[in-house]
Amino acid sequence: MFDVAGRDVIVRTIEDMVELRRCEAIQRVVWGMADLEIVSGALIRAAVHGGGLAAGAFVEGEIAGFVFGFVVLNRGVPGLHSHMLAILPAHRGLGFGRALKWFQRDWCLSSGLSSVSWTFDPLQSRNARLNLEHLGAVGVEYLPDFYGQLGGSLNTGLPTDRMMVRWDLTSDPVEDLARGLPRPGESEPEAASALEPLGAGRGFEARLDLDADRVMVAIPDDINRLKVEDETLARRWQEQVRSAMQSYMGRGYRPTRFLGGGYYLKRVS
Repeated sequence: MFDVAGRDVIVRTIEDMVELRRCEAIQRVVWGMADLEIVSGALIRAAVHGGGLAAGAFVEGEIAGFVFGFVVLNRGVPGLHSHMLAILPAHRGLGFGRALKWFQRDWCLSSGLSSVSWTFDPLQSRNARLNLEHLGAVGVEYLPDFYGQLGGSLNTGLPTDRMMVRWDLTSDPVEDLARGLPRPGESEPEAASALEPLGAGRGFEARLDLDADRVMVAIPDDINRLKVEDETLARRWQEQVRSAMQSYMGRGYRPTRFLGGGYYLKRVS
């Protein structure tokens, strides 16, 4: 049981088809997906039966969100790929996502798995903060237009670029976060800015020639609102973030922090 915003939340595995059908409904609400793009309860059940994980967060017996992942091989080493994390709108911003992820970590460690990977939209600042700051995951790959065209309100207007992160469940930073310890250096570290402002609301242009130990790649405050208000500018943001991320990650930098509206990429090789 977790204490989330003063409420007792039970996080547990789910296999029952009634509850898995509820996960289908949550996908429709959260992403506005068409039925063709919904991960069916039957497929989730098959993946769970084969060794994967589906877990739900329950408040007063009602499911508020779920996480779903399946076992994969990373360079021959088994791990979990976390394909979906979805929280109903009424429960967002309260810590349900973190509760599900820490449950996922405990489940993986008890199952002999020491790493979790997943992808997310790198322009979604709330997800970036959860993944890098609250969980201690590290960006390992930038994947342009990973899914091709998808339906749903969150995918409208832009290619489906994704950042893949890896969560080393036994690393010192993750161990500390699991114990509730704050991350050191919560202020923005010294870094060279990889995006140069163009002025007059025209967004940014990527600088690809920096040779610093750490670079910062900013993203919009609210990409969902920007897509509605100025899709051209939103697309410009995505293009420049993609250019910077691919360039620096290709040169051995890794996104390790998300502070003050931007990614901080540290040179690791």
